[in-house]
Amino acid sequence: MAEAAGGKTGRDLIVASAVACEITARINEAIARTGRRPSEKFLSGQLLTYFGAALGAGRILGLDAAGMHDALGLALMQMAGSRQIVQGGDPPAKAIYGAFPNQAGVQAALLAEAGLAADIDILGKPAGLYPVIYDGDGDLAALTENLGSDFFLTKVGFKPWPTSDQLHPAIEAATEIASDGIAPSDIAAVEITVHRNVGPWCEPLDEKRHPGNAAAAANSIPFCTARALVHGDVTLTDFTEAGLTDEAALRVSDRTTCRLDDDYSGATVKVTMADGSERAVRIDHPLGSPARPISADRLQDKFRDCCGHASSNLTEAQIEALIETVNNLEVLDDVGRLTDLAGGG
Repeated sequence: MAEAAGGKTGRDLIVASAVACEITARINEAIARTGRRPSEKFLSGQLLTYFGAALGAGRILGLDAAGMHDALGLALMQMAGSRQIVQGGDPPAKAIYGAFPNQAGVQAALLAEAGLAADIDILGKPAGLYPVIYDGDGDLAALTENLGSDFFLTKVGFKPWPTSDQLHPAIEAATEIASDGIAPSDIAAVEITVHRNVGPWCEPLDEKRHPGNAAAAANSIPFCTARALVHGDVTLTDFTEAGLTDEAALRVSDRTTCRLDDDYSGATVKVTMADGSERAVRIDHPLGSPARPISADRLQDKFRDCCGHASSNLTEAQIEALIETVNNLEVLDDVGRLTDLAGGG
């Protein structure tokens, strides 16, 4: 939106991003405080992001209070996010559900800027967000409590691995075992113990051992654990065609089973070698969790890996210039420079 509007600074982008993230987080928090899960029947990462996206885009456009209200109403008209896409297997489209609220948020802001009024109560009765989706539950104090001084945005976490975070304890345990220099060909069996709620990332076992696409692979504990044991890490390369058909990793995946335990937290990976020896590692709080945030250096290394899979063939110098620009975003005089760099300019 900042690129399209033109003439926006890095500070403008930071503020708009803070608006979008803060509103989205608080709308989620209002549900969480009641003891309910924001993702019950709907994907909160899609459904509840429409509103923050609309206000973030509206902030870039300079909408006034009435315009922002209209943008929220237009976002309510578009909101969606059935959980069926994550419970009906792992189709490739699963990877883009987070894109829809951003697209709709921009559209809502543009329509509001054009004067399309939608000044409705987006939260309340009879058919606002909380009555329709959450049976009227919602601690509305969370929406405004210490607003402007206490930022949920500062509590954001970053993933070290490009998978569902449900996989991270097992991946980290596997990388620790791999660091001992074990030979993948000598692995006789792998047992992964996780809480029963993590079952959808383990079953059905045959499908999880041989995921058919990148979205399925990034949600498979057996496959990603095997990749980590064989290669010592999990990166975007693991979800390319070559990664999905890597024979060494698939052989280990075929020897992997999952044990579900109602009283468990984190994950334990136990590897049994051909000579009968065992190596087991348990991870309760994986890297990237609130207790163990990843370092800026590791985040930048992950970003470099992502750039290696971009549609633009970025050089090392271009990637470093992009990182430097992001690290100094608050002094960038034109966001267009950022998008030019990302596109290889």
